[in-house]
Amino acid sequence: MFSAIEIRGFRCFEHMRASGLTRVNLFVGRNNAGKTSLLEAVEVLATGGFSGLLEGLRRRHEFLPAIEGSPAEIDVVHLFHEHAFRLGSKFSIHDAGSRASVSGEIVEDAAVSACLELRTTDSPRGGRRELSSRGGIPESNRLSLAVMDQVHEDVRFLNAGADDWRALAELWDDVQLTPEEQRLKELLQTLEPSLEGVAFPTGAGKGGPMAQVKLTGQDRMPLGSAGEGMRRLLSLGLHLVHAGDGVLLVDDIDTGLHYSAMESMWRFVIEGAIRLDAQVFATTHSLDCVRSLARVSGANSETTEVASVHRIERGTRETVRYAIDEVAEAAQHHVEVR
Repeated sequence: MFSAIEIRGFRCFEHMRASGLTRVNLFVGRNNAGKTSLLEAVEVLATGGFSGLLEGLRRRHEFLPAIEGSPAEIDVVHLFHEHAFRLGSKFSIHDAGSRASVSGEIVEDAAVSACLELRTTDSPRGGRRELSSRGGIPESNRLSLAVMDQVHEDVRFLNAGADDWRALAELWDDVQLTPEEQRLKELLQTLEPSLEGVAFPTGAGKGGPMAQVKLTGQDRMPLGSAGEGMRRLLSLGLHLVHAGDGVLLVDDIDTGLHYSAMESMWRFVIEGAIRLDAQVFATTHSLDCVRSLARVSGANSETTEVASVHRIERGTRETVRYAIDEVAEAAQHHVEVR
């Protein structure tokens, strides 16, 4: 597991350090403090390849516009703190515990005007990807570049938006008829006790397989008709199951959830992270989400050291870490930890 990550020159961070990382880590802070950027830094470190970098840029829709005769390009300059395309721009991400490291730099190349060079713990000599004169990588090359990297299916990133139904269907296929299916069903029943089952019928809808749920005494209905919270919990659960022996990154983990459901959500995440040997990094703007984590973790002495809360403040060089017992006390006295 990662224990202390140091970031230099990556996205909004000139220099940032997050220490005292635990199995489950919740990051809080104001808008634009860098919570999502920190998740992306962990993703880059965990994947150690170009695919993690490019997927972060795509999720943010950071593209250069298409010009006549050329495809749209992924705009890599946003990976760097100064957001400028120039030789020598660089970033680095390092974990003191595992000694994993990734660094990127825009360098000259004899064959082309510039390249993005990536150096990792596993590949200290680095690898290079050609950049256009505008500083981009053609979107059409994204998949071929990803294939060249080692596949890291145990590194999962769940953003605040809705997951693609096809992607969820594929994840569901892997857990169907396993003990994890029953655990997911029990998680969804915390929102809808009458839930009897979940299914992804093949070819249901033009957008691909759409999840359906069966409630007691009712015909099957689309999962979306049961509420956004159901879809969010299913997506969260599926991603956690597939992050076994790896890392789960969740932006705005409480999206679509009523505060009354958050304790069940955290209980599932903590127990799953321990059982599956996964490390979880999540963000939130909700004080209810923080309090729920504190109550769930503090209620069991065996899980008190499993989770922690970290506050990010823009312009500072280190996150402020709160142990769960500190968060519980702060929440009890309505102390602001965001």
